Amino acid sequence: MGSDLEHTKHLLRQRLLRARAAVPRDTAARLAEAACARVIGLAAVAAAGVLVAYRPLGGEADPAAVLSWARRAGKRVYFPGDGGGTAGFVPGEPGGPPLEDDAPGTVFLVPGVAFDGRGARLGRGRGWYDRALARHPRALRIGLAFELQLVEAVPEAAWDVRVDAVATEARLLVAPGKELST
Repeated sequence: MGSDLEHTKHLLRQRLLRARAAVPRDTAARLAEAACARVIGLAAVAAAGVLVAYRPLGGEADPAAVLSWARRAGKRVYFPGDGGGTAGFVPGEPGGPPLEDDAPGTVFLVPGVAFDGRGARLGRGRGWYDRALARHPRALRIGLAFELQLVEAVPEAAWDVRVDAVATEARLLVAPGKELST
């Protein structure tokens, strides 16, 4: 059963990575900017003191506009990094304090290959974000993606961690049972 799930994830991952790679760079920048504007417009994001973002790889939606806004707003910014051999986050500013597990007022911008309306996420396949996000159960988790990355259903394993919402250039898709206001 597990190998069937992994095979299904692999096929979906390959299909969407090809689709994402086909988006011209200037178009991707424009779409990412629109998705970022949706994130910036959320009251919960404005109220947060900490933003955890990522450095985009392989054509992922670039969170640069949210990062610029967060820094101007005086928020502490963190990025994925070496957490002592485990999945962890490092300060965006030299000498900044470490990110505490499950710190209140924390928002995560989460990359992914695919997302669905339930908040299920398909990542790169190594489980790094699933392990990291599990240490922050109260944090607001927002997937940042292009509309083409939304699928009807992402195949999930028991350890996969969902996001609360997905921001794309076209909409903010909020997972069932979650509430976000603009």
